[in-house]
Amino acid sequence: PAPITKDMDLTSRLTASFSRSASAEDAPDCPICFNSISPGAPTWSCTPADAKHQAYSVDHIHVEHGGTNCCWTTFHLKCIKAWATKSVTETRDAYVARGLTERSGEWRCPGCQTKRAIVPADYRCFCGRVVDPRPGRLAIPHSCGESCARSRERCEHPCPLQCHPGPCPPCILIVTQQCHCGRQTISNRCSAITAHSGLSAFEPLSCGQTCGRLLNCGVHHCKTACHPGPCEPCDVSIVAECYCGRERKSMTCGTGEPKECMADGKTWTGRWECGQVCDRPLDCGVHRCPKTCHPPSSSPAHCPMSPDVVQTCPCWWQTPLSSLPGPPRQTCSSPIPTCGKTCSKQLPSCEHLCQEPCHIGPCALCTITVEEKCRCGRAGRTKKCHEITAGRERAVRGEEDEEDPRDDITGAFLCKRKCEASKNCGKHICGRVCCPLAALAGVGESSGKGKRRQRNAPTAEELAELDPEGWHVCDFVCGKPLACGNHTCSERDHRGPCPTCLQASFEELVCNCGRTIIDPPIPCGTRIRCSFPCARPPLPCGHPKAPHACHEEDICPPCPYLSEKVCACGKSIVPNVKCSQTTIHCGLKCGKLLDCGFHSCDKICHAGPCGSCSQICGKPRRLCLPLLHPCTKSCHAPSACSETEPCTAMITLQCACGRQKQPAVCGKSTSSSGSPPKVLPCMQECRLAERNERLAAALGITRGEDGKASALGQGETKYAEKLQQFWKVNAAFAASVEKSLNDFVSSEKKVTVLRPMPPPKRKFVRDLAEVYRLDATDIDPEPRRSVELRRRLDTRIPKPLLSEVVNPPKAAAAGPSTSAWGKPVASSSRPSSSRPRTPVLPEPRTSSPAIVVVNPAPIAQLPPSADGPSSEVPSSWDED
Repeated sequence: PAPITKDMDLTSRLTASFSRSASAEDAPDCPICFNSISPGAPTWSCTPADAKHQAYSVDHIHVEHGGTNCCWTTFHLKCIKAWATKSVTETRDAYVARGLTERSGEWRCPGCQTKRAIVPADYRCFCGRVVDPRPGRLAIPHSCGESCARSRERCEHPCPLQCHPGPCPPCILIVTQQCHCGRQTISNRCSAITAHSGLSAFEPLSCGQTCGRLLNCGVHHCKTACHPGPCEPCDVSIVAECYCGRERKSMTCGTGEPKECMADGKTWTGRWECGQVCDRPLDCGVHRCPKTCHPPSSSPAHCPMSPDVVQTCPCWWQTPLSSLPGPPRQTCSSPIPTCGKTCSKQLPSCEHLCQEPCHIGPCALCTITVEEKCRCGRAGRTKKCHEITAGRERAVRGEEDEEDPRDDITGAFLCKRKCEASKNCGKHICGRVCCPLAALAGVGESSGKGKRRQRNAPTAEELAELDPEGWHVCDFVCGKPLACGNHTCSERDHRGPCPTCLQASFEELVCNCGRTIIDPPIPCGTRIRCSFPCARPPLPCGHPKAPHACHEEDICPPCPYLSEKVCACGKSIVPNVKCSQTTIHCGLKCGKLLDCGFHSCDKICHAGPCGSCSQICGKPRRLCLPLLHPCTKSCHAPSACSETEPCTAMITLQCACGRQKQPAVCGKSTSSSGSPPKVLPCMQECRLAERNERLAAALGITRGEDGKASALGQGETKYAEKLQQFWKVNAAFAASVEKSLNDFVSSEKKVTVLRPMPPPKRKFVRDLAEVYRLDATDIDPEPRRSVELRRRLDTRIPKPLLSEVVNPPKAAAAGPSTSAWGKPVASSSRPSSSRPRTPVLPEPRTSSPAIVVVNPAPIAQLPPSADGPSSEVPSSWDED
């Protein structure tokens, strides 16, 4: 057989490819599985014969032959059946998810994307008449071997070829028929006639000569070429009179309705109405003709008010005048009696009936009150019918009324509610006042998230059904970047993905190495992929270049080797750094001297200049010496610190004896530097403590380090058993809490907040804070709840500590006897006395439940000397 060439038509190529003698290269492949279609395999072809059995087919994709919605592609029957079944199931599920249960599933042909509803089930021949064909050895595989006999477009002659794939060839039968004007008989091939005229072979053709038929005016003849259908109206310009004979104008001969007119002895042919009232006298001589321009009669018309014409009342009931009381009418000028019933005539401006009593002349305006709905249907109002009708007529005429705004098409009034429904794009809100689709808010909008939201989004066909007039068509431009990455979508904002970019380049696309070339036209966004190795020069670092394919980018991939590089601040050499990395940081502070000359840069290792100094000055204020309070202003070096503003540092004020302490602001400045330091006055407690010290000194008793008098083993803090048990279970946490409390009490801070912790640990912190005489409060919500500690005037560090109680130190060797303050007690030679003397000491503070304080025992009784008071006790010990 002859090889298949490009100059062959589609039918010849398909027939040659399906032939049993076709080569393996020319044999057709299934576009779904890409396997060759053998002569014995059941097939399905996309043909018009198959499309006729489909429920619908909305896509019209014109191919090179026939212009039908098919592509003539042949598939394996099992492949197309699986393809169609899957598509029908998925589309039906999608319709059900969107609530369109009445829609059935559909599928598209892989070749032409034509929508079809029926899944192929039978193996038919190419012409579609025989199921499961068994062709002979000389017939084309998959054909029935009989005549094709398919009808062709604009031709009713059957195809004479044997059952074949592809479209039927043009018809070659000779057809003889008359032209449109009937003067000539034309004979030619059917295909030539249909291709030349675009009509069916059995429709008349034009001979090309002048038509010559008489035109509608009855005077002139058609001068156009032989044509189908009636001739056009005569276009010769004439001067024509109106029917009443008062007006004349220029008009074409074929327009108007010619009527013979005669009046006052004059005869003429009228063709149009001038619109004026006739006003010719009637036969009565009293009234005149009220009609508009019309062909007059030879004699005066009969008066319509004559007694022989008017024989009933003017209302709808048409009561005979003979039955009404009163004398009968004698002339046309006699008054017409009325029956007194309701008129009930149909009003011309509305559907209501006239409610007035029987009357002469036109009916009055309709005064019935009706309810009127707005354009969106969400609001209504009641008005008189004639007012509503007048408003609608003004709106249709294009007249605007600010007090009564209406739609210029339907005439419905507009409410002030704005539409809250989404536009077809699904992003913007309509916002139109009194929108007709306001009731569809929420209908057709997508739901769900991610891919589920995209599946449930309505299609363009569904949106067109919901909004046929385009009220919710978005007016904004989409503007999203297209897949090409170079252009943006210029269509109106829409749902779903944007269309493909239609821009193209007509220049060759060449890769960098020049060995891969793409011929034009090249769609916008096309990226060339070259499989040859990159031919660019080696990297400037000197390391060997990593092997990679040719690429469009000007820079090759970075060097993957590791090396040592100096950090940005220049202090360290960082090892194991990528060779391509340009900026390296060592993680240390920069430390360079700033431009102020006093501070150093506190930034982490960085490149470039450190910048101007923005730190706090920090130099000690001269007026606050020797306390060394820092200057809190921004760095102002090299100028001296200005001390005109008071110092804001906190200091501790004391009384003369040093027992009363209170925090205060330093406040020293150039205006108050000479003022004496503030001193707190001594309180009653100071005088009481001073008296006790004098008494203790007189008795030879010394105080402990905490400043309190107590006997040996007395006054020590006793911890509750639950605190000791908690320590033993959570030793590390309890030790950290004890250290935090000791540091806080030793510092000058008033408030501190511990880190977040669970409720049992917060309970332990609160109980232990009571021992330290601190106020503990839980702050912040869970799970970041923590404990806030506040200092009191009596805050102190207990002795012994809880850690010393739980883990006591080893016992020391016995030493000399000690007093209640832990100091040696000197032996007294004073004899004992039966009368005890107890020094006056301050009463101990009440402790919390977690603390047990042992009441101090009375001091050992000292006998009075026979010679009077001892020399060790001063005589003024009780003056205070």
